[in-house]
Amino acid sequence: MGRKGKKSKKQLEDELNKAADEQKRHEEKERLQKLEEETVKKQAARLAEELDSKKKVLEAERLEEEQSIVSRMKGERKQNLEYEQSKLQDRLNWQKFVSCTSRPNVAFESEITTYMTSVREERADKMEDALRKCHESEDIIGDLMELLCKAKEEGDVARQEWCMKYVQEIRKLEIDQIDEATGYLLQYIEKQDANTQSQVYLAWGQQNDDIKVGFWGHLQSKGFRAKLIEFPRVAIGMEMPKSIALQSMGHRIG
Repeated sequence: MGRKGKKSKKQLEDELNKAADEQKRHEEKERLQKLEEETVKKQAARLAEELDSKKKVLEAERLEEEQSIVSRMKGERKQNLEYEQSKLQDRLNWQKFVSCTSRPNVAFESEITTYMTSVREERADKMEDALRKCHESEDIIGDLMELLCKAKEEGDVARQEWCMKYVQEIRKLEIDQIDEATGYLLQYIEKQDANTQSQVYLAWGQQNDDIKVGFWGHLQSKGFRAKLIEFPRVAIGMEMPKSIALQSMGHRIG
């Protein structure tokens, strides 16, 4: 076999140039492929963003349309409620007129204050009269609570505070009425029937009444033994220590 000849300088240069060109083509191909992938990603992201924006616009339009429907329905509901409340108030006013009751219209502050003044001026010596006044006052408080609920529905904070102010004042007036009747009872406690242990048991109201009162008194300062004092009629009771019981001739619970 003959010896393979050595490559010339030109051949070596050609091979190097060819390898360099091949490397450049490979690098350019990778660059173009990468550029294409990035372009595709950007295009996909842009399309997704456009689609999301379109969905948001459609959602906003849907919500705006629903809000319009809800607002209209709330307006109709409010009108219907006001109409029904107006009819109910007309019936209550008529019933009040035909029954000649002194129950005030709680929508007017002047009627509430007039009622409270008349209650303060009218003495309640008997517990029965005091409880009757208390029940009347609770009816008025019921009217105020209805007004309070309406104020909450309308978000009228000032009206809510106004209602609670008179609820608290009328409740205090109820306590004052019962205190006054209790004071009168203690003035004439000796006239009350006592049992063989010189104890006086009195009760007003029934078990299911919202307002009920029990009174216990021990007419002698000696012979008292602390025990559970019960009022079955009104379903209330108390256990009184001697140190408290002997401070007064009578004690009221309710």
